[in-house]
Amino acid sequence: MQRTEHKLGMRQLFPTSLGAMLLALGCAQTVTLPPPSSSGSSSGSTTTSTSAASAAASSTGTSSGGLETTSGSSVSTSGGISGLAAGAPCTSNDSCDSTICGADGTGHCCSGSCASTTTSCAASDCDDTGACVYPDDTVACCVEMGSGTCDGKGNCSSTKDCSPFLCSGGACLASCSDATECIPGDFCDTATSDCCAAFVTDGNTLSVDSALGNDQAACCGIGSNPPCLTLTRAMQLIDSSQTPAITIFAAVDGGEGDWLPPTGETYPIVLGWGVELIAPAVYFFDPSAVANSAIFDIAPNSVVDPTEYASIASLAGAATGIGMNQAGTLQTIDPVSIEIAAGKTLYLANVEVNGSASSQTTAIDIAAEGALFLGGDHTATVTGTVQIGNALGATATDGWKGIECETKAGQGCMIEDLPLAGQSAIVIQGQESEDLGANDGAAITLTSAPIIGVPPTQAGFGKCPSKKDVSATHLSAISLNGSAQLDFENGTVQCVAGAGFTLNASSTGVPSLTLASTTIQNTDNAVLANAGSATLTGCTLEFNYLGAVQGTTTLSDGGIENSTLDLSGAGAAGSNSIVCCSDAEKSILATTPGVCVLNETSGDLDAQDDAWDTSSPDLFSCTDATLETCTCEIASCTDAAGADGMDAVYDAAGSITTTGNTLSSVSCTSMVGPVCTPACGNTEQCCQTTPKTAPFCHAPPCPG
Repeated sequence: MQRTEHKLGMRQLFPTSLGAMLLALGCAQTVTLPPPSSSGSSSGSTTTSTSAASAAASSTGTSSGGLETTSGSSVSTSGGISGLAAGAPCTSNDSCDSTICGADGTGHCCSGSCASTTTSCAASDCDDTGACVYPDDTVACCVEMGSGTCDGKGNCSSTKDCSPFLCSGGACLASCSDATECIPGDFCDTATSDCCAAFVTDGNTLSVDSALGNDQAACCGIGSNPPCLTLTRAMQLIDSSQTPAITIFAAVDGGEGDWLPPTGETYPIVLGWGVELIAPAVYFFDPSAVANSAIFDIAPNSVVDPTEYASIASLAGAATGIGMNQAGTLQTIDPVSIEIAAGKTLYLANVEVNGSASSQTTAIDIAAEGALFLGGDHTATVTGTVQIGNALGATATDGWKGIECETKAGQGCMIEDLPLAGQSAIVIQGQESEDLGANDGAAITLTSAPIIGVPPTQAGFGKCPSKKDVSATHLSAISLNGSAQLDFENGTVQCVAGAGFTLNASSTGVPSLTLASTTIQNTDNAVLANAGSATLTGCTLEFNYLGAVQGTTTLSDGGIENSTLDLSGAGAAGSNSIVCCSDAEKSILATTPGVCVLNETSGDLDAQDDAWDTSSPDLFSCTDATLETCTCEIASCTDAAGADGMDAVYDAAGSITTTGNTLSSVSCTSMVGPVCTPACGNTEQCCQTTPKTAPFCHAPPCPG
């Protein structure tokens, strides 16, 4: 509601310009002004303005040179020219002997000034004896933040507290439309028109309960008030208060469970104002029958929201779930579980997120110039692993895409993880299309033991319990496109039905990959560089169909873009181990034998100082795409040319440098999976359903 000034139903005491100034100062001021003159000034007069308390405390007037101060009021009584007597009708101050004509220069001549401690109770005129005429107790008034009635002497009779509202027009307000109608520091809950106690930045909390909450309660969730019912309502309160860095505690019936408020939740739930959502073992999956854009949107709540981040964190052992219900039987149909707007940053810790393979939805989508920090909240005081997807190996609970990093006009997203002692900051599993996709301009750093894919049951070929990651596309767990950059350290990529890493060119650039102290195992292709550059130090590539491939891209103009692989181990992490490659690990139809290092370009591939599974290692040049017509390029090769498991192979136009090599201690033959007799063809894979059943040939992937 708009504030209104209380009308006395009579002439104002003060001139229009001064009265407007006083109203701007508020009714909590004690004001007495000198009478206006027709010339706009009064010689020898003085004006003061004091509080009601000062006026009440002062009862002594002084007189010097015609200046009189009474009860906190300053009034000029110094000699004007001879004029009308007190009580006589008048039309100007100069016409009266007292130089005071009514309240505003018309009315009756007054005997002297008319003091008042509040404008609501100020005199409206003087009577026919010159005495001041004040409003009586039928007129409402206010003093400070209180309300009462006038006492007929220019004073307010009561100091009742209007808190949390202010008084307006001489009476306490009963509702608000904005913070200007609440006591200083409080804000207006615009949903209920109630004034609420102010939040304190970086310390205040707001409670929400999807079963016990009440969105209709004034100032819900604040202090001892009942909790809000929905996060939508909680964010509306925070937006009304315009206070950043509030912590929202969300619960279901006081504890854990599925987030299903009976009414009022609006999707996507927008998290702005730097809030931190803590919801231990609470699962958000948007039960709407029609898909919304997302479950959570990290974006401004309004045009007055200046903050650029939000956090979703939980307690260790009680992760917050987003994208599925607690039982794991329902998944969101929203295209994205969490979307991060351009220019905004999300911090995640102890959170499980998933999309849906059935609905082909994405767990986290980051707009160009958006950012994601994994493993800690904004202050890094709450830390813990972020899990995307799961290791259940079931299509009903699989995700589709894990993290997508968008691009616009050459600008990409940023992803970083927080260094965590003894645990991974990010684990991505069970994503049937892609685990992490980075496009032009992306800058990604994952160094806190990142994990992609489920672990094999033991070292060796065919030891994965499932290969659900990339099983629908057979492309790549992690794809770097255009000018994307990735630093991936201390990590593991495993049991992928496609490549571990793929580098592709775009019209605006080529990608860059740095791998250090990372194991890539049981994939179709550990590293596939079609463009750009990849540097590996201290890495282990084992039990893959293909290890590292230095490939090419044919450009739109017909030109060839060559990639560059550096396997020399020149980095701080040291030399690489590149061993045990076989078509026993392939999950796609392919006719080429397994190869650990393959150069398809016309340039050299640097593979110096690495460990291999043969002492030389074996080095071949091949002249056909199927790698069957090959020649041993060293004095003697352990494996036959064109056979499965070749160490290093290059196209006739290129070369591979393998000097300074060492022999790995890993035995490849003792860790081969099931053996089929007769041997399977190039388009088949030897499979075994259980250790007790007979091996059989089957087009990849193996059933089950």
